[in-house]
Amino acid sequence: MDYISAQLNGVIPADLYGQSQNRIRTISYSDVLAGDWFSLPVTYVTLNGLMQGTGDKFLPNTKLTRAMMATTLYRLAGQPEVTAENPFRDVAVDSWYTDAVLWAAENGVTTGTTADTFSPDAPLTREQMATFFYRFAQYEGERDMVTDKDCLDGAADREQISSYAEVPMNWAIFQGLLEGY
Repeated sequence: MDYISAQLNGVIPADLYGQSQNRIRTISYSDVLAGDWFSLPVTYVTLNGLMQGTGDKFLPNTKLTRAMMATTLYRLAGQPEVTAENPFRDVAVDSWYTDAVLWAAENGVTTGTTADTFSPDAPLTREQMATFFYRFAQYEGERDMVTDKDCLDGAADREQISSYAEVPMNWAIFQGLLEGY
């Protein structure tokens, strides 16, 4: 990618390399370098339309919000039609995440932080992320979600995990989606 950007000025000439037949795509964010540990995941989520940067930046050090997580899973689900009414007073009718949040709530992927609030700009906690993943897997048809292994055994912060998130946290760790320090 660096060679294409620096040496070829972002253009792969057909006379030197033939036709790419749309097999080569580049992602260029000013805050994501090829050697960064997160560069391949950033490229993956961008090329697959799951996440988007903001202009020429991806902002990899920004905290993931509840709205961002709902939007990512909504896109992963193929952006299905939303038929639910909006139960959340803090989700505007025309925001960039409205359909995603309504879809997630309608399909049991998430609930609000209260009966009528979603808290879209609140940072996503680990236990909330695990719960989003767990419920999304159920939405996708995963049925064998129980493990007899206690993956939380020995975790120093086990007592801080909310009761609603214990099973999803255990499942997410068992699946390799989350790791401890």
